[in-house]
Amino acid sequence: MNTTKYFLYFSIIVILSILTVGDNSNSQQMPKPSIVGTYKLEARVLPNRQVIRAPDVMGMLTFTKDYRNFNLKLCDISSNGG
Repeated sequence: MNTTKYFLYFSIIVILSILTVGDNSNSQQMPKPSIVGTYKLEARVLPNRQVIRAPDVMGMLTFTKDYRNFNLKLCDISSNGG
């Protein structure tokens, strides 16, 4: 009984996989997603759900075709200094 059950499950998975993949030869090619650009860190949420915003935390992330650059500035908000 177990062998039949496993065979049935395996058959269903194979059939669903074939139906999901299908024949995409006639469909148009979708363009690859691009993340090229510059992103700014607006806020950081700490584990205690406290939200920190600028000037205590600032960040900039830049993606180009060939390079990635990440700048981050943190201030110790627990001290009175800066």
